[in-house]
Amino acid sequence: MITDVSRLTSAAEGPAVPTSSHSDLSLLAVAAFSLGFMNGRPFWLANGVVCAVASFLILVRRTSQWRCVWTKADAIFVLLAGLLLVAFVSAVASTSPLGIVDWFQGYLVPLFLYAACRVARLAPPDALRIVSWLAVGLVLRFLYASSIFLIEFGVPDNLLAVFFRRDLTQDSLYVDATFGNTSNTASLIAITVPVLLLSLVVGGRSFFHISSVAVALALLTANAWITGSRGVIFASVFSLVLVTIGCKVRGFLALTAVATLAMFAHWAPKMADTESLETLIEYATFALDSDQSAVERARSVQIGLETIKTFPLGVGPNRSAEFNEFSVPHQFLVNQGSDIGLLSIPIWALIFVHLVLSSVRHLKRYTRFEHYPAQMFAAGLLIWIIYALTLNIATTSGTCISWIGLFAVYAGLSRNPWLAR
Repeated sequence: MITDVSRLTSAAEGPAVPTSSHSDLSLLAVAAFSLGFMNGRPFWLANGVVCAVASFLILVRRTSQWRCVWTKADAIFVLLAGLLLVAFVSAVASTSPLGIVDWFQGYLVPLFLYAACRVARLAPPDALRIVSWLAVGLVLRFLYASSIFLIEFGVPDNLLAVFFRRDLTQDSLYVDATFGNTSNTASLIAITVPVLLLSLVVGGRSFFHISSVAVALALLTANAWITGSRGVIFASVFSLVLVTIGCKVRGFLALTAVATLAMFAHWAPKMADTESLETLIEYATFALDSDQSAVERARSVQIGLETIKTFPLGVGPNRSAEFNEFSVPHQFLVNQGSDIGLLSIPIWALIFVHLVLSSVRHLKRYTRFEHYPAQMFAAGLLIWIIYALTLNIATTSGTCISWIGLFAVYAGLSRNPWLAR
């Protein structure tokens, strides 16, 4: 059961809110939709502008509530503000014409978005509506991407062939239809799946919510397979484990398991026609001799460390790809260090430690079947951090702020005092 908002009374966190603000909900729903749907084309500042305007409007109308919401110092806000300053110094030092634009998208907008999600006046059901509109955005983006894939490659008759077609897909129109490259697309899928899944457990029975999330999950699963990413598979398994241990409806889980086994039984014979399941297992465990991915990732991190040593102030927001033959360092802290300087690493580490501890507290209560909306954002935040530290997530990626924007939304809503009970 979702906690009744009328019971939310705490001197430490602020007064109870008997009703939510429809304007706050609408603005955050639009921001969430843009993060799921927009990939920066044709208007390359699309996400940055939408999220900045939505956040600014909420913050302006909620200034009187800042004091009662933040009765204790908000460490995350302070750390993000410090990161904003570090990134600004790096942007100015880099003298890149786009440095300030990338600083705006990757650091200023997320700070605004975090603050807006933190102070927005929301009732628990509003959290599900925000997730619903995120799901709608994802449905539209990935439905279009799936259509492009089918037009280019036809209807697949072999799932393994699709999974191992990553390099071919990387150079296709599918990449333009999604988020710049298959790694970006995979990471976006990985950090949205846990929120969508847990929303079905902690949420209500709204047809709009259930249908939008169900369609989104189906499309994300299909596109995760197209990306050929191991990381998104691991993240999805972790998400399913979370759902299982916090869900009382065992029949639903059993039905899901049966459906999965039935699908596997249907496709397994066709898989064996070209690639054996043993090959997939070796690929997933990095045991495949011909797999250079792990080697290249390690080399990209090494180059990133060398870049930090050469440029202690960083090369400028979103510019590390210009100094790395493997695009960017495939580890978030090293990527940030090479982008905006050495000082960003301890700041991000403190942010991550603080948020991991708060997420674990949320999820402990979830596993005891004490369900409330902030838990689904805490789960998404935890996956975001794990994925970033092991496989890397972009703060900005040329034209889109979906990844860092979702980080800000998850962090802010998981700490919103009226959703975190």
